[in-house]
Amino acid sequence: MGDYSPNVKNNTFLKTILIIILALLALRIIFRIARPYIMRFIMRKLERKMNASMGFNPPPKQKRQRKQKEGEIIIDKVPDSIKKKGDTSNLGEYVDYEEID
Repeated sequence: MGDYSPNVKNNTFLKTILIIILALLALRIIFRIARPYIMRFIMRKLERKMNASMGFNPPPKQKRQRKQKEGEIIIDKVPDSIKKKGDTSNLGEYVDYEEID
Protein backbone atom coordinates (compact mmCIF):
# COMPACT_ATOMS: atom_id res chain seq x y z
CA MET A 1 0.00 0.00 0.00
CA GLY A 2 2.95 2.31 -0.09
CA ASP A 3 4.02 4.92 2.43
CA TYR A 4 0.52 6.13 3.27
CA SER A 5 -1.04 5.25 6.58
CA PRO A 6 -4.83 4.84 6.98
CA ASN A 7 -5.02 8.26 8.70
CA VAL A 8 -3.64 10.09 5.65
CA LYS A 9 -6.17 8.42 3.31
CA ASN A 10 -8.96 9.20 5.75
CA ASN A 11 -7.93 12.88 5.98
CA THR A 12 -7.79 13.21 2.18
CA PHE A 13 -11.26 11.68 1.89
CA LEU A 14 -12.67 14.04 4.53
CA LYS A 15 -11.04 17.05 2.85
CA THR A 16 -12.58 16.04 -0.49
CA ILE A 17 -16.05 15.64 1.04
CA LEU A 18 -15.69 18.99 2.84
CA ILE A 19 -14.64 20.75 -0.39
CA ILE A 20 -17.61 19.25 -2.27
CA ILE A 21 -20.06 20.34 0.45
CA LEU A 22 -18.61 23.86 0.60
CA ALA A 23 -18.72 24.16 -3.20
CA LEU A 24 -22.38 23.11 -3.25
CA LEU A 25 -23.25 25.59 -0.51
CA ALA A 26 -21.40 28.37 -2.36
CA LEU A 27 -23.28 27.56 -5.60
CA ARG A 28 -26.57 27.58 -3.72
CA ILE A 29 -25.89 31.03 -2.26
CA ILE A 30 -24.72 32.41 -5.61
CA PHE A 31 -27.81 31.02 -7.33
CA ARG A 32 -30.10 32.60 -4.72
CA ILE A 33 -28.54 35.97 -5.41
CA ALA A 34 -28.51 35.58 -9.21
CA ARG A 35 -31.96 33.96 -9.61
CA PRO A 36 -34.00 37.22 -9.77
CA TYR A 37 -31.71 38.63 -12.45
CA ILE A 38 -31.82 35.42 -14.47
CA MET A 39 -35.61 35.22 -14.24
CA ARG A 40 -35.99 38.89 -15.22
CA PHE A 41 -33.77 38.29 -18.27
CA ILE A 42 -35.76 35.20 -19.30
CA MET A 43 -39.14 36.93 -18.83
CA ARG A 44 -38.08 39.96 -20.89
CA LYS A 45 -36.84 37.67 -23.64
CA LEU A 46 -40.12 35.72 -23.64
CA GLU A 47 -42.12 38.95 -23.63
CA ARG A 48 -40.27 40.21 -26.70
CA LYS A 49 -40.75 36.88 -28.44
CA MET A 50 -44.50 36.81 -27.68
CA ASN A 51 -44.95 40.42 -28.80
CA ALA A 52 -43.11 39.68 -32.04
CA SER A 53 -45.24 36.59 -32.71
CA MET A 54 -48.45 38.56 -32.11
CA GLY A 55 -47.31 41.38 -34.38
CA PHE A 56 -47.14 43.95 -31.60
CA ASN A 57 -44.38 46.49 -31.85
CA PRO A 58 -43.96 48.55 -28.70
CA PRO A 59 -43.95 52.29 -29.25
CA PRO A 60 -40.52 53.89 -29.23
CA LYS A 61 -39.53 55.54 -25.99
CA GLN A 62 -40.38 59.18 -26.03
CA LYS A 63 -37.74 61.77 -25.43
CA ARG A 64 -38.26 64.12 -22.54
CA GLN A 65 -40.64 66.83 -23.47
CA ARG A 66 -39.89 70.40 -22.72
CA LYS A 67 -41.23 71.75 -19.47
CA GLN A 68 -44.73 73.09 -19.66
CA LYS A 69 -45.24 76.74 -19.14
CA GLU A 70 -47.60 77.70 -16.35
CA GLY A 71 -51.19 77.48 -17.56
CA GLU A 72 -50.31 75.49 -20.70
CA ILE A 73 -52.43 72.38 -21.30
CA ILE A 74 -51.31 69.42 -23.39
CA ILE A 75 -53.65 66.53 -24.22
CA ASP A 76 -51.75 63.34 -25.03
CA LYS A 77 -54.69 61.02 -25.59
CA VAL A 78 -58.32 61.50 -26.45
CA PRO A 79 -60.57 59.40 -24.15
CA ASP A 80 -62.59 56.60 -25.78
CA SER A 81 -65.89 58.20 -24.80
CA ILE A 82 -65.15 61.26 -26.96
CA LYS A 83 -64.10 59.28 -30.03
CA LYS A 84 -66.63 59.10 -32.85
CA LYS A 85 -68.97 56.17 -32.42
CA GLY A 86 -69.93 53.97 -35.35
CA ASP A 87 -73.22 54.03 -37.26
CA THR A 88 -76.01 52.40 -35.21
CA SER A 89 -78.74 52.44 -37.88
CA ASN A 90 -78.20 48.83 -38.97
CA LEU A 91 -77.94 47.21 -35.52
CA GLY A 92 -81.54 45.95 -35.51
CA GLU A 93 -84.83 47.17 -34.14
CA TYR A 94 -85.67 47.91 -30.53
CA VAL A 95 -88.03 45.40 -28.91
CA ASP A 96 -90.02 46.62 -25.93
CA TYR A 97 -90.75 44.04 -23.30
CA GLU A 98 -93.18 43.69 -20.43
CA GLU A 99 -92.51 42.25 -17.01
CA ILE A 100 -94.63 39.27 -16.03
CA ASP A 101 -95.75 39.12 -12.41
